Amino acid sequence: MSEFDGIVLAGGKSKRMGMDKSEIVLDGKSFLQIQADKLKAIGAENVFISGKSSTISYVGNVMDIIPDMGPLGGLYSCFLECKSPAALVLSVDVPLISSETLTGLLNKHFSEDHDATLLSHDGRIEPLIAVYKTDTTDILKELINCNSQDDLQLIYPSDNAQ
Repeated sequence: MSEFDGIVLAGGKSKRMGMDKSEIVLDGKSFLQIQADKLKAIGAENVFISGKSSTISYVGNVMDIIPDMGPLGGLYSCFLECKSPAALVLSVDVPLISSETLTGLLNKHFSEDHDATLLSHDGRIEPLIAVYKTDTTDILKELINCNSQDDLQLIYPSDNAQ
């Protein structure tokens, strides 16, 4: 498998949950610890936590350079820190996703030449469980600079879109 960094997106405001999802404990470990350990175990050269400070010894903490942009801002900030040509991105709130699924996603990404390889489950694309080339910061910056909400809906269509 090729070289990759790992990113855990943990900067959400958890409005619906009412508490910080990264701190929920499952089998004695926080969701954040589970995700970081998983990325390290499958071979991430570096592991970055987006949007939250962590005391996990082997991770880099990356705060959003451009605040209030959601996952897009987190990806942009982390990609600037990545040292590898690709990053496996993993949302903090899916601690039960298997290492085998993530390894399969990595293998698929490195066997083809795409800017991104996204997980799909039951026909639904999961952009926050994906492998992205880390040299796409210019594209992310352009998306962040979009002023129109309609432009952003093209990127993240609502569930009601046709």
